[in-house]
Formats: sequence, C-alpha cells, structure tokens
Amino acid sequence: MTVHKLLFFLFLVLLYPKAVFSQELIIPNGELNIGGTLELAEAHQKGNPLIILITGSGAQDRDETIFGFKPLKLIAEHLKENGIASFRYDDRQIGASTGDFAQATLDDLAKDVAAIMDYFQYQSDVLFDEFILLGHSQGGIVSANVASKDERVTGLILMASTTVPLKDVINEQVIILQKAAGKSEGDIQYILDFQELAYETARNNEGWEELKVDFQKLIEKEVANLPETQRQYIVDVET
Repeated sequence: MTVHKLLFFLFLVLLYPKAVFSQELIIPNGELNIGGTLELAEAHQKGNPLIILITGSGAQDRDETIFGFKPLKLIAEHLKENGIASFRYDDRQIGASTGDFAQATLDDLAKDVAAIMDYFQYQSDVLFDEFILLGHSQGGIVSANVASKDERVTGLILMASTTVPLKDVINEQVIILQKAAGKSEGDIQYILDFQELAYETARNNEGWEELKVDFQKLIEKEVANLPETQRQYIVDVET
C-alpha cells in the first residue's frame, strides 16, 4: 500500500470512527409479525445489552412519528453513534407489524416485548442476553410490566411515563381538558363519577348494560350543554 493510500485510509477511519448499519427485521410472535429496525454500531461489544424502544399510547409507528417529528428514531440514531445497539418497532397493525391494535391489552403489548427479547436472545444474527427497556409514556407502563417478570431486563428508562396508577392519570387528564373547555366543577365531577363507574365495570366485568345507560345520560347532558349553534346539528341524540 502506498503512503498516499495509507494516509487516505487513516483519514476515513478518523472521519468515520464508528461504522454503523440499520437492519429491517420481521420478528414472529405467534400468529403476529413485529416489524422493526435494529440499529447497530461496529463498535458494539458482545455482551452489551440491547435497548428496546417502546412507544406511547395510541397506534404508533416505530419512530413514534408525530407531525413529522420522529423522537424514537432520533434517540436510536444517537445511541448508535455512541456505540449502543437499539431496536424500535411498529405497534400492532401499524407499518410492517400485523395484528389488531384496538383489541390489544397492556399485557398483549408486554408479550410483544418478550417476543422481541426471545428473538434477539436465540435467533438473531447478533445475540443479546441482557436488555434495557426505554418506554415513552404508556410504553413505560409496558416496560415496567415486562421488567417485573423477566430477569433479562437489566435496566429501565422511563421517558415521561407515569409513576401513579393509570386511572389517576386519566382522571387528571379529564380535569385538565374539561377545565380548558370551560366546564364547571359540578360538570367535571359528574364526568369523574362516570369514569369511576367505568373502571369498576371493566375491573369486575359486570354491569355493562347499566354502564351503557349511564353513558347515554352523560352524552345527553353534554349535548344539552352545547351552544345552540352546535346543538342544532344533532337531530337524533339517542343514535
């Protein structure tokens, strides 16, 4: 190798000290497929954990794209640039993933994470024995669920996630939104009382017909409180 070629090669090494690559994967979970992206740096050391990124509430793509902003992609790329491997994935029924997101419980979402860990522990070209879960918002709840049951999880990163019971979070969101809409304290309490009834009905799996009646009363009350300019367009409240 000539001196010039050697110098050019050294220049490239200094300019790009960490060669990296992204790999699109389809991971099986029973009858479902989980589509995602593995980000891996050449500097990755065998034995280092894999960080799994878990999206927040709602059906999200692997980047958690919102109005063009891709927070999980940015985090994954930053980790990769620093020699840290990560995997992010589409929620059920989104992108390359299959299944029915609307019917998925938090336990179902936790099983998706477990399937991902199984894949990278036993089937992937690059194997991992330890995992760190980075969960955003609802993803933090899913992460904690998995970590409480699986010793392979050696770390948790909770990004804007809840540290109180989920129903308390929902109630707080109801209060904030209803106050912003100009609702009175009495109206807000009426909605909170319905929320509590809904929680109990779901928890005990009984009383659904009674809940439907109360829900209709709530809707009728909400419609009655609308400005006339809006209420005139609702010709059949029962429907």
